[in-house]
Amino acid sequence: MTEQTVVSTADILFPSKGMFYEGKMPEGKAEIRAWTTAEIKLLVSAKNRGNQLEKALDRVIDNCLRLPAGLKHEDLLYTDGFYALIAQRIFTYDPKFKSEFKCGDCDTKNEVWIDLLQDLSPITPDEGTVEPIEVMLPVSAVPVTLRLLRRKDTTIINKYSKQKLDKSPMAAEFGDPGFSYRLALQTVTVDGEKVGMGEKVVWVDQLHARDLMALEGALEDVTSGVDPVITKQCCRCGEESKFVLPMNIEFFRPRSPWPGDDTEDAS
Repeated sequence: MTEQTVVSTADILFPSKGMFYEGKMPEGKAEIRAWTTAEIKLLVSAKNRGNQLEKALDRVIDNCLRLPAGLKHEDLLYTDGFYALIAQRIFTYDPKFKSEFKCGDCDTKNEVWIDLLQDLSPITPDEGTVEPIEVMLPVSAVPVTLRLLRRKDTTIINKYSKQKLDKSPMAAEFGDPGFSYRLALQTVTVDGEKVGMGEKVVWVDQLHARDLMALEGALEDVTSGVDPVITKQCCRCGEESKFVLPMNIEFFRPRSPWPGDDTEDAS
């Protein structure tokens, strides 16, 4: 048997700059390694089990990400976790992969090459941004403090939604229960007081729409990471279309070799 290959590693700088980890991530740096067969096996198995993909992606991120001592993977910002996945993909293969999109103007199906370095825009927070985030609700005239979403929060939100829908399938007709729960989970204080989760969910559900927009706007203003929206030009009508980064088979297991810069899709 041949000698085992040593998997290469690389340093990455999170868009958050490590600003929300209480000094546990100096300069926002961490280390990633390339995916191996072990990670691809996880993704293939998850695809065959339907709803297991998110758990598999979490394991892939964790397997190939080394954080500074004292910082747990579950405490990583959700957006930093997504960035780590993108960085791992680029480091393992290449920034480019083949995909397609449907033009919003003429319905033409376009085959394109996506460049994860050129087509995605990093988002960094302003210097001095801290948690909790303060916002005054315009209608209720109540001060609220918020925090950003962590990776462990998504597990809690998904579990809550599943329990609600399993208990009452008709609940889906009133919208995703996880929507209100997520905002309640990110709410630290209301009018200077800490409130129980049950009360916060009810409070979120009863918010005036303008107050809801204020909460979401305050969180968006400090969000870091990568904007997953890609803009491409239709090959037929020339109009630009926007679509969310596709996590297709070519993203995880590329089969199409990059044709080079002399092709029409190379741009």
